[in-house]
Amino acid sequence: MSKVAVMAFSGGMDSTGLLMRLLADDFEVHTLSYDYGQKHKIELERAKANIQYLSENNIQVSHKIVDLQSAMSVFYSALTTDDYEIPEGHYEEEQMKQTVVPNTQCNLCFNSLWICTFDSFGKRTRSQNSTRSSFRRSHHLS
Repeated sequence: MSKVAVMAFSGGMDSTGLLMRLLADDFEVHTLSYDYGQKHKIELERAKANIQYLSENNIQVSHKIVDLQSAMSVFYSALTTDDYEIPEGHYEEEQMKQTVVPNTQCNLCFNSLWICTFDSFGKRTRSQNSTRSSFRRSHHLS
């Protein structure tokens, strides 16, 4: 029986740890990253580098970067708005609240796309296989 997982992948420690766990548990893993117009592209760079490293070590993981820049351009956040400076400081300081993109903005969009991808992939996988696959939802919120 084939085990398949679809997960959101930021390239950070948490999502990379989840990815490695799924691989260790013999899942075929498909990852999604989101380009939402963030000023710091390091998330996407790390995600690509991690997938490349695995590929160089003969571990295949599919990785798609979903371009959400246009959709997210309507939201005002220090993380995405050009004329809004990203503050510096400890994450618990008051000014750091400006770096949070509220759940009603990005995370709900990310989750909706992830669920639709999961559903679509599950349908495609079931139609391609004559045997029933074990299909698992994996998710990580950055």
